[in-house]
Amino acid sequence: AIYSLLLNIQGRVLYDVFIHLLQFDKSVVPEYLIDVDSNVCLDFMKHVKRYKLRKKVDLSTTDDEFSVIHLPGLKRSAIINTLPNSIVNCISDPRLLSFGRRAIIRKDVPVFIDNSYETFNHSCYDVQRYELGLAEGVLDLPPGQALPLESNADYMNAICFHKGCYLGQELTARTYHTGVIRKRLIPTRITTNLELVSPGDSIVDESGKAAGTLRNHVEGYGLALIRLAMVDSPLYVVSANEQRTECNVYIPDWWKESRIAVNSSDLESS
Repeated sequence: AIYSLLLNIQGRVLYDVFIHLLQFDKSVVPEYLIDVDSNVCLDFMKHVKRYKLRKKVDLSTTDDEFSVIHLPGLKRSAIINTLPNSIVNCISDPRLLSFGRRAIIRKDVPVFIDNSYETFNHSCYDVQRYELGLAEGVLDLPPGQALPLESNADYMNAICFHKGCYLGQELTARTYHTGVIRKRLIPTRITTNLELVSPGDSIVDESGKAAGTLRNHVEGYGLALIRLAMVDSPLYVVSANEQRTECNVYIPDWWKESRIAVNSSDLESS
């Protein structure tokens, strides 16, 4: 499976997707499951059908058949033994392998997970990925607004810079090869006045200079689009009533390894 993005002609993110290959026999027609934010499933289908043209491709929604679960830290063999009849596909999260496993399961088969395994509800899942700086879905990547490199798509294995033409490639490739990325989505921690803070609130430094925008948060853990030059400055979220709330932003440790991997890939292909 892979993690990828669908861009518009301006090079901005429309949808982020996980694409699962279900049929591994090359002698038969391949079958894929596309895991996309359920809030935009119908919009996604309309968008994809525009490009079907006369291709022999059948498209259908399967949200009534399958669910997605996150299982941190489990080995694939343990998951298969635990969910033998319900599992459709199970992968290491392609964005960050240490984040755990992402599994597609059948809705009509009961799921039993041993109590020794740590499982998350949706809120806990969001908190954990926000701590790591992993964006996902339309709340983190507003359709038509987010840029792939500012959203860390290069670090999350969502872009191949040696692939042929794709919609939105020109701006993405030019930005990458110039090496000028002034803002990125960065993990953000807010510990006070959570009831005053909302997605879209401005973030400023002590002098009031704009540093970025809060994209979203859950229980004080969130993502913010921040100017990289201001990461080490004291920053504040400015709520609708102009009240300031201190926030802490930080660069995730795994970014360094991702930068090395991306640069190595460039060297190998040159």
